[in-house]
Amino acid sequence: MSAAHVAERFPRVFGSLGVFSGAVDLSTPAARLAAYPAFEAEKVCAGDDPQASGPLGDPVGHPAAWAAVDPVSGAAALRRTAVYLSSGNGVPCTPEDAANLVYVTAATEPQLRRQADTFSAALTAAGVEHVNQRRACGLHWWSRWRPDLADFWNRIARGWRADIAAEGPGPTVAEQP
Repeated sequence: MSAAHVAERFPRVFGSLGVFSGAVDLSTPAARLAAYPAFEAEKVCAGDDPQASGPLGDPVGHPAAWAAVDPVSGAAALRRTAVYLSSGNGVPCTPEDAANLVYVTAATEPQLRRQADTFSAALTAAGVEHVNQRRACGLHWWSRWRPDLADFWNRIARGWRADIAAEGPGPTVAEQP
């Protein structure tokens, strides 16, 4: 399951959603099959049992479970959420990136870009304001996400500052009970 699905299920809890090369389109069998290896890799990284099928099961044997958590179909629930999408195109930006192509997850970026674009189109159709940061290069790798994470953080922090300014100043320390 993705953070996008959780934000859709609980829109009053999460005011912001950042997706950095995430699996956000589970609407087709091909998209599900592309996301499955990433979900399996996350299980291993988290120390979960690699033999466990996970909460959704495999995408071929359990298509209804995968469809039920598809962020594309729930995009309208994010109308009051600040949404930021980021993806590369699968082309290494630097020689360091090219060296990381040996990792399977690094090569998933082109499919994740397609998923971000599909999700972006669903958000637009649902009238959800969002940012779809399509990087000119980049793999599914932390060094590529770091600048986008900073951009996302700065955007949501501006929103927090605007909310605080609209509320007016809070009580001073002397006024606290």
